[in-house]
Amino acid sequence: MTPTGIAPCLVQKPPLGPDWLHERKFDGYRAISGIEHGKARIFTRRGLDWSARMPGIAEALASLKVRSAVIDGEAIMSGENGLPDFFTLHAALVKGSAPQALLMVFDLIHRNGQDARNAR
Repeated sequence: MTPTGIAPCLVQKPPLGPDWLHERKFDGYRAISGIEHGKARIFTRRGLDWSARMPGIAEALASLKVRSAVIDGEAIMSGENGLPDFFTLHAALVKGSAPQALLMVFDLIHRNGQDARNAR
């Protein structure tokens, strides 16, 4: 459980059927972000706060025009070939910061106090 109060959805197999959409897995770190009163925090799936380690993402999230939000996504960085590269991101984080990291958002979980998980 992350400090946002929402655990990432992790399953071995995706659900089947016409009501489900699936996205490509990017080669990065899962990130659940919380925005509250113009401040953003980025959490790993284990609940570690990596906001300071990904300042570009934190700044972009903080600039969103919302009172509050919880956003699920994946932090990535491009390698030399321009494609997401886990080792490029990991190397930057080992050094303490990945300012060029990007957030590939795949779910808006809450927005301005409204739970969007059951919305259609």
